Amino acid sequence: MKINMSENNSCIRNGFLWSLCLVLFLSAPLAYGQIGEVIQENKMIVGSARATTLELPFIEYAEVTDMPPYYTLWYWDDTTSDRKVRSLEFYATDLELDYLYNVLKEGFDLSMQRIEIGESRLVTRRPLRPGQPLKINIYYGDDSVGTLYLKKDALETLLGNTRNPVHSKADLVGTTIE
Repeated sequence: MKINMSENNSCIRNGFLWSLCLVLFLSAPLAYGQIGEVIQENKMIVGSARATTLELPFIEYAEVTDMPPYYTLWYWDDTTSDRKVRSLEFYATDLELDYLYNVLKEGFDLSMQRIEIGESRLVTRRPLRPGQPLKINIYYGDDSVGTLYLKKDALETLLGNTRNPVHSKADLVGTTIE
């Protein structure tokens, strides 16, 4: 039996070409697909300047697939006469939110204080007269500045005991609240 090498090579070449065409045909829908992976986002308002209506400033809690949960503080920027809405995004636990609440509450009594939040810095300045709002300057990582004025009652509904925490303090394992 004599084997013709040219016939054998052409059979191998034809088989390879058919296999290549089959692979390209089957992978074509994958190469041109434009529907990506699902990313789910769950947002909830944690606190607002008004307890009954949504009003700036307010804090929003967000859970996003494959990312740690974070908070966004939305507020009117009063740096210039042209008011615009700005935001500050940060990661925080319930205990850290309580700490932020206490720092801002102390701001009504202390001349000035600073706190780092993420890549930003909050600087509080005591009101000149009782009953006036607390001035909060927010210095962002890109060297921009935002200014927020916050009244005591708005602070209470924003971060105080009336806020809607993601997990209530009673849900903490192994602790009792009196």
